[in-house]
Parts: sequence; structure tokens; C-alpha cells
Amino acid sequence: MHNNQIAILDYGVGNLESINQALKSLGQSTVVTHDANEVFAAAKLILPGVGSFPAAMKKLQSKNLLDIIHRYVRSGKPILGICLGMQLLMEYGEEFTETPGLGLVKGRVVSLRKHHFGNKDRRLPNVGWYRVLPKIHGDSKLEFIVKSIEQTDYFYFTHSFVCEPTQKSNIVSTSQFGSIDFCSILRSENIYGVQFHPEKSGSSGLRFLRNFISL
Repeated sequence: MHNNQIAILDYGVGNLESINQALKSLGQSTVVTHDANEVFAAAKLILPGVGSFPAAMKKLQSKNLLDIIHRYVRSGKPILGICLGMQLLMEYGEEFTETPGLGLVKGRVVSLRKHHFGNKDRRLPNVGWYRVLPKIHGDSKLEFIVKSIEQTDYFYFTHSFVCEPTQKSNIVSTSQFGSIDFCSILRSENIYGVQFHPEKSGSSGLRFLRNFISL
């Protein structure tokens, strides 16, 4: 029997229940787990995350999940990192102290403060509703993951750090903080990441999750 479940990785970080409920509202079968067999059996994997980069990496290590995530990615099945989960996909994070990430996408996670963004009065964390503006690389068609997402759609963000992929082609969309664009959706082959919370972004977020389900 083909398992069409989406596994939500439970490593003690993040609001798993709101992601779970959002997927279930779309009729999607889910499992919240850190069991290797359940993860590998799933058709897709979601890596959530709330809190600090170093603490989250410690949690993943303590639950022996680093190798499981890497093996899952090598299987070619889609994985989606949400918020801090997206940041953990990168090589390094600069929160508190330089910390190695999962290293699945080349690049770093840097503070919004680092750029000053020409708006020193802007407060961190950056919390609010922002548009997600897809980029078209060369002649490539728009990514399926942003299919049916319009310029009138707003998504909910709460973060102080952003991903800076080494390969600009990994940036699927950008959003604005002050006068600067930052990466709000990334993709590297079967690896996806979003800086916003689709599960807290109303109908726009559900449309995004539906695209992920349909990959």
C-alpha cells in the first residue's frame, strides 16, 4: 500500500499541532513523530521550528535525527522546513554563536540586524503580514510550490534571522523588511524552506500547503 502520509518531525521544538491541524483541514493524512521507521515511510517530511538555532540543532542531535533527515533527503522525497526549520537546512547559523546547521543547502543564516536595512528604528523580531514575491530565474517557469499565490496574498512572519543561500537560484521568492529583500522561500531540488508560517497564514498559507501536498 502506498503511504501518502506527511510526517511532521517532533524533536521538542515548534508548534506541531497547528501545522498538523492545517494539513488535516486539507484532508491530508499526517503523523507527528521522531520514529525513524515512520519518517522513512512518509511521502513527505516537514521540519518545523520555533526558538533559537543552536538549541534546535542540539535537540536534533540529542534525538539522533541528523542522520535520519540526511537519509530522508537522499531518498529524493520532498522535505519542507518552516521558519526556524528552514534556517536549520543551511550550513551555518549566526544566532548567539556560529553553529553548524544541517548543511543541506549552501549558505548561512544571518541576523536581520546585520544589514541594518536602512531602517535602524525597525524592531526585531520582524512580526507581521508580508507579501511573498516569486522570482523567475532565466527562462524557468515559476516554481510549482508558488502556483496560485498572488501578489495580493499575505503571509505571517515572526523572525529575527534570515537565510542567505550561496546560490541565488535557490531563492524561489523574496519578501521585504524595510528597504531590503530577504529570502522567504527557498528550494534546492527536493528541499524546500519557508520563512513564514503557512499554518498561521489563513487561506494563503493553506494554498501553499496544498501545493506542497501536491508535489
